[in-house]
Amino acid sequence: INAQLNQIARLNREIQVQEASGQDASALRDDAHRTLVELSESIGARAVRDDNGQIMVFVGNSAVVNGATARDILAEHDAEGNIELRLSGASSIVLNTQIQSGRVAAMLRTREDTIPNVLSSLDALAYHMASEVNAVHRQGFGLDDTTGLDLFNLPPAEAGAAGKLEVNQILLD
Repeated sequence: INAQLNQIARLNREIQVQEASGQDASALRDDAHRTLVELSESIGARAVRDDNGQIMVFVGNSAVVNGATARDILAEHDAEGNIELRLSGASSIVLNTQIQSGRVAAMLRTREDTIPNVLSSLDALAYHMASEVNAVHRQGFGLDDTTGLDLFNLPPAEAGAAGKLEVNQILLD
């Protein structure tokens, strides 16, 4: 992505030089257009032309290319260890919420919404299945005529249950 942003900035410079010298810059504009399509598909970037005909590229409300200057998008860890996409420069702007379309937006939505929802559903399934198995298991008798024992030690809450379920140690001994 950063290479594409830098390419747009470079093309802006080259277009300006060619047009200032009276040469046709349509091939360069075609290259810029193809690169912008790729950026749009990956990070939902949008482009506008400024008063000088230079391409400005935005991700959300943040300018990532302004004329011949491109700002890198950095991937950094936040306090919880999640990756944040930040715009380089004096004011390091977090772009995660500004990226609304494209492949990167889909990956961010997957990380922020889909995966936590699936994990929550898995925890609920594991917790309730273990509860039901325990209810049936308590009605049976062991080889030593013990009864009323749970097969699983349930965690205190549903959250995280899929990773915390354990077989009752008494049954293993």
